Amino acid sequence: MYTQLSEPQLVQTHSISDSAAKYDVFWRSAKWCWDGSAVLATREDNSLQVWNDPSALASSSITIPQPAPVLDAVWYPGARTSDAPSYCFVASIRDTPIRLLDGTNGRLRASYKIIDHVERFVAPHSMAFNCTADKLYCGHRDAIEMFDIQYPGEGERIKTSSSKKSKSGMRGIVSSLAFCPDYSGIYAAGSFTSALWLFAEGQGAQPVCRLKGIASAITQVRPMLRRISAHATQVKFNPAYPQLLYAACRQRNSIYAWDTRNPSAPYATYERKSSTNQKLWIDVDASGTWLVTGGTDGSVSFFNLTSELEVNEPEHSFHAHDDAVGSVALHPIEMKLLTVSGSRHFEETAQVNEGSDSDFKDDVQRHVQRVRPVAFDATMKIWDI
Repeated sequence: MYTQLSEPQLVQTHSISDSAAKYDVFWRSAKWCWDGSAVLATREDNSLQVWNDPSALASSSITIPQPAPVLDAVWYPGARTSDAPSYCFVASIRDTPIRLLDGTNGRLRASYKIIDHVERFVAPHSMAFNCTADKLYCGHRDAIEMFDIQYPGEGERIKTSSSKKSKSGMRGIVSSLAFCPDYSGIYAAGSFTSALWLFAEGQGAQPVCRLKGIASAITQVRPMLRRISAHATQVKFNPAYPQLLYAACRQRNSIYAWDTRNPSAPYATYERKSSTNQKLWIDVDASGTWLVTGGTDGSVSFFNLTSELEVNEPEHSFHAHDDAVGSVALHPIEMKLLTVSGSRHFEETAQVNEGSDSDFKDDVQRHVQRVRPVAFDATMKIWDI
């Protein structure tokens, strides 16, 4: 699959809103379900959106409002519209329990609670199902919470660091999780403190190893940046070569690649335009040949993973949007690509004149400038590739 790339052809375009009142709303991410029969998207306006027929983006969606920002949303493995029991997904909503929602109508099926030391609900920043789809792993501060899907309620806490002051283990928010697709039980966890670790199911907090070398990889390209850390926003295993792992980082143009059999340093980097705090998703095709990612310049880039170069430029790139491409997703079966765009840009509104207090003899006009976020291009597109 995807052995040769052709010039992408735009199939569908859908704007998040035609109303000026929605100037600051855009999609954060969009994901195909297991067989590509549905799309799940997270939005900036505290809502989720599901398309049960991706061939009609403009008319086939349901919107599921949430009480707080959506931190993450993940399809249940094997979810498809033709199988009602499996057609569901989990969503992480700030300060609320994790929700298992029906893909057809957004109905709540179950909830899973993470509670901190002062009895407040904690929403995970990352979630991943294991390969057998019976456990859900959720990353939050200094810990990973594991839930048995069959038993809603509280889960089992795996502490990645013994204390906030501890220098050992993986400290900080566990911002990304991914399971190795070879059913070995190995999973990768990344944090906002530059740490990338491998863990194994059944071994609790005892890590398999630490993936090193992000700092040294940065200094190879930019020797002056010796003390700058990289905050991992996504980790992803190669589906065809499960020993290979990729990590995308905040404020980094490089995507790092490791062979987990040699975790001492990345063996390659892939360069994109991504010097932003916004999470820009990456994807790898089923054959393990192509890595695709969006950029802050509106481009979508394809990297050849069979390259033996240490520093890689895109083999193919095209302009897809007029704003940052926050999410890319390759169709699991067909030669299609799903992209969404949008980011926060701050523009000053027209000046507003306000009269002065009556105590003043002369009228004094104060010019008040209000700054509001604007998304230049909040669209979802499907491409034939």
